[in-house]
Amino acid sequence: MPKQLTVTAYSFAELDERAKDKARDKFREHALDYDWWEDVYITADHVAALMGIDIDRGRSATTPNIEFSGFASQGDGASFTGTWSHKTDGPQAVREHAPLDEKLHAIADELDALGRKLGGSVQATLTRIDSHYSHDCTVRVDLEDTEDEDREIDEATRKEVQETLRSFMRWIYRQLEAEYEYRMSDEAIDEDIEANDYLFTAEGSRTTVLND
Repeated sequence: MPKQLTVTAYSFAELDERAKDKARDKFREHALDYDWWEDVYITADHVAALMGIDIDRGRSATTPNIEFSGFASQGDGASFTGTWSHKTDGPQAVREHAPLDEKLHAIADELDALGRKLGGSVQATLTRIDSHYSHDCTVRVDLEDTEDEDREIDEATRKEVQETLRSFMRWIYRQLEAEYEYRMSDEAIDEDIEANDYLFTAEGSRTTVLND
């Protein structure tokens, strides 16, 4: 025989701290069930272009093919494939985009210095050498002079370019890690719960049953 049940429901703000923690933990289980990294990818792709880096495309012509894993294992990291060539206004453009990011400024400055040393006809190609992980050391960088195929570029310079481009991959990973930590923070979880006006039992379990 059907029974009518009456449930006393509370807004998130009305819960005590123990119940709020329970509610947060439950929401965290599904807090990242979407492509939460897309904004970081878009920013990284834009910054890359400012420095002369053309990241290969992924699912579409507008999606950069960045790979990452994170954020608690030894092999975690981020990387991409593509090309790089000197862009003379890179340092200025990066500073205009991110005036307070000194680590990004240093990467832009180093790429600029290497580009001036090598000349505008030199192109770096980034290829993946390990498909089991996603960190920066899974990508190798090779240099060629597009106007002089007989030119030999010394190994030390190749490694300098490779390390600088890998530094940018590590920068991307730090942005992803920061975004992940924010999305999983109490602040972000609370904002999501309150924006959707969810209701809870006194113990912190979500309820959708509410009778007058």
